[in-house]
Amino acid sequence: LNDTYLYVAAGDGGLRVLNKDIGLLNEIGDFDSPGLASGMDLIPATGGCYVFLADFNGMQVITAIDEAHPTAMVSYFSPALPARVAVSGDYAYLADRMQGLRIVSAANPALPTLVGSRPTPGIAYDVSVRDDLAYLAVGKAGLRVVDVIDPSAPGEVYSATVDTAGDAVAVTAAAEAIYLADSGEGLVGVTFSETITGTLVLTGTLDTAGTALDVAVAGDYAYVADGAKGLVVVSRFPLE
Repeated sequence: LNDTYLYVAAGDGGLRVLNKDIGLLNEIGDFDSPGLASGMDLIPATGGCYVFLADFNGMQVITAIDEAHPTAMVSYFSPALPARVAVSGDYAYLADRMQGLRIVSAANPALPTLVGSRPTPGIAYDVSVRDDLAYLAVGKAGLRVVDVIDPSAPGEVYSATVDTAGDAVAVTAAAEAIYLADSGEGLVGVTFSETITGTLVLTGTLDTAGTALDVAVAGDYAYVADGAKGLVVVSRFPLE
């Protein structure tokens, strides 16, 4: 979302643009991507934004200067299955279910270029980037942390994953912890110590009533998309 509009990755419905006025929530524009739109991130631009959309077919870069008529600028096609994308600085980080982490230059949105990649031990479902570290939710392998200070040569920060009890399918990195949506096992909180060995510590879990499929963090709360149980709001200090 930005200050005025909501952008929704809507599966076979592509990209949908909605007015953000809660009292009058309505769709004002759309873009039909070639694949199944599954994740996206935004870069602000004068008068609007650029949308980086992962759709299992590749990454679509869409200009939304005119929000009612979002238009494809360029497509970056991946030979595998990119499902989620996070933009940080001049780079877009793709979680690819077959090839792990893929890093694409976004300095010129009209010319995305692959600059680096890193395989993961499990299926890379989601990625979140903070302070030159990429956090990946890798299914049954839990959490993987990758150093991306040099995007052309991403390297492991920790030699092992945090092995969660469920299937880690979504991740978001906050200042004090990393939060994983762990499917049937609910929400998981992870912290790490700044040591040579880089110990990862599983600090809390909360078994939600449904199936935790996604998570976002704002203020003191985590917001969990909990499958058939809808939205679950969780206090982060501690998880409860």
